[in-house]
Amino acid sequence: MEAPTIPNPLSTLFEHLGPDPETAGEEYEKLRRKLMKFFEWRGAFPPDQLADKTIDRMAEKVAEKKAVGEEIQNINAYSRSVAYYIYREWLERGHDHKQEPVEDYEHMLPAQNPSNDNHTDEIRLECQRKCLQELPGKSVEIIGEYFMGAGRDRINHRKAMAKRMGISRTALGNRIARLLRKLRECFHQCLKNNGLTDMN
Repeated sequence: MEAPTIPNPLSTLFEHLGPDPETAGEEYEKLRRKLMKFFEWRGAFPPDQLADKTIDRMAEKVAEKKAVGEEIQNINAYSRSVAYYIYREWLERGHDHKQEPVEDYEHMLPAQNPSNDNHTDEIRLECQRKCLQELPGKSVEIIGEYFMGAGRDRINHRKAMAKRMGISRTALGNRIARLLRKLRECFHQCLKNNGLTDMN
């Protein structure tokens, strides 16, 4: 029996996302943003590459199913299951999210002015503000300082910061990781209390 011909994965995914190229493109960008948030809030980096890898994996599966006359009914639910699989792969490669601080703190800070009046965005921003306020002492200032600068300047700044605090760079990194984990857990719970998830 001849094996079925697998159609182009990305083209097949776009066909699945919308009835026309413009709609499909918009849905693709929405999906990619959701996946990036999924990885960001789990401390898995770089989130854009992991999101793209998830989409590539999804596209392959969508194309394989189409080749045998099957179809994925809920693409968002399926994207989450694939994202979890990619996340586990990331962890198995030796990335311990409990010990590795997020290298992009800015996305955890609430914007001064929301981009629009979307109710979901308002809830997310309020949860961010609430959780930042609940961090102990000068935690927000410490986290902010940890992520100052870029490249070699950031590395040197962290060395100086650890020396000033009288701890090792590893201990400083672990402290930041614990604070960010607490922040993410608070954020997840706040979203849940408001009927949302980190994929909204």
